[in-house]
Amino acid sequence: MNKKWTAQTELLLLDKGIGALGGKSAHFVTLHYFEIPVLFQYHKKKIYFEFGPGLGYMINNFETLNGISNPELTTNHPFSRSELSFNVGIGCKLNEKWALGLRLSHSLLPVRGAVPLVSKESYNRLLALSLTRQLKKKKASDPQE
Repeated sequence: MNKKWTAQTELLLLDKGIGALGGKSAHFVTLHYFEIPVLFQYHKKKIYFEFGPGLGYMINNFETLNGISNPELTTNHPFSRSELSFNVGIGCKLNEKWALGLRLSHSLLPVRGAVPLVSKESYNRLLALSLTRQLKKKKASDPQE
């Protein structure tokens, strides 16, 4: 695009969920996704701001209610396999190859409708801290590193 604006896409394997296994939550859900965000980044010196949509596909899920696995709950009230999310974040370039980032992702549509006596409509929210390495395709004229 130009020096201040760039676009970036990623392939992520993410765990999202509700509650804490072994915690005080009566309802526990783990959702495993492949996600492809498309991010637009604005660069100002070593800091960058990013935003953009993401498309996810749920590959697996696990759910318990009151500490007991409950497949009927998932069968009767299924999760949507696909997810459309919006991402916003900030990061800092540590050097030419490495960066540290913080990103918030929120699903735009519910990933599951309300479950009577258990939960309201469910949306995924994710706060991610990342350490990334930039991969750069070498040109034939580039010197060996």
